[in-house]
Amino acid sequence: MAAEQDILGSVLDHIGQGVSMFDASQCLVTWNQKFEDIMEYPPGTVRVGASMLELTLFNANRGDYGEGDPERLAHDRTEFFFGSTSSEGEYIQKGDKSYRVMFQRLAEGGLILSLTDITDLMKTQANLDEHRRHLEEVVAQRTDELEQNRHRFRDFTETASDWFWEMDADLRFIYLSDSFDENFGRATEVSLGRTKQDIYAAIIESGTVEEQREWHRHFADLEARRPFKNFVQRWITPAGETRFFANNGKPFFDENGDFAGYRGTGSNITERKQEEKSLI
Repeated sequence: MAAEQDILGSVLDHIGQGVSMFDASQCLVTWNQKFEDIMEYPPGTVRVGASMLELTLFNANRGDYGEGDPERLAHDRTEFFFGSTSSEGEYIQKGDKSYRVMFQRLAEGGLILSLTDITDLMKTQANLDEHRRHLEEVVAQRTDELEQNRHRFRDFTETASDWFWEMDADLRFIYLSDSFDENFGRATEVSLGRTKQDIYAAIIESGTVEEQREWHRHFADLEARRPFKNFVQRWITPAGETRFFANNGKPFFDENGDFAGYRGTGSNITERKQEEKSLI
C-alpha cells in the first residue's frame, strides 16, 4: 500500500496542477507538492490522515474565507466540498495568482480536489474586458457624434431650404429629405418610387422648346451616369404656384463597380429667378 502511494505521489508531482485526494472519512490520502505550494501550508500541516476540517480551519483562521467565526466557516467549507454530488468549480486568489478549484466526488465517497493556475487566462480576460469596455465607449461616443451630426445636418438643410435626394439604379427616387414636401407643395410619398420622367411629364410637355432640350440633355446625362450641376427645373405646385429648383447630382457605384444610383441636392431658387426676370 505504501509503495502504491509513493508511486501515486510521484505521478502527481509531475502534474502542473495542485492535486489532493481525501477518503470517505474526509481524511487526506495523498497530494502533490504543487498543492502545498499553492495553499502555502506550513511544514507538517499537510500529512496523511489530516482531515479536511483541519485544513479548512487553518484556512479560516488566516482569513481565506473572509470574516466570521473560523469554526463555522471551516465547517461550512467542508460541507460545501463533501456535500456536492458532481464536479464543481470556483476561483481563489493567492497573492498575485488566480486559481480555478475543481473537486470531484468519488464513487466510494472520497474526493479529489485540483487547483489550476489561470493567472494568464484571467489577465487575458481582463484585457479583453477592458478592450470591450473601450470599444463600447468608442461606439457610444461615435453614436453621440452621429446623432449630433444628424441634427446639425437637418438644421443646415432647413436653414438653407435645401433638400437631399437619392435614386436607385433604375433612377427611381428612394429617399427625399424633410424639406422636399414643403418646396414641392405635396407629400414626399407621392414622388418616392417614381422617376423624374414620371414626376415632370406634364411640366416637360408644357415647357418651351429650350426647356425640353435641357430636359433631354439632363436625361442623357443620367443614362450616361454623368454627374450634373445646377440643372434648373420648373415646377408647378398643386396650388398653381410656379417654382424653380436647382439640382446637383452624382452617380455612385457598389463594391463591384456596378451603377447603384444617384445622390444629390435640390435648392429652391424661385426668388432668384424672379429677381432675374424683374431686371430684364
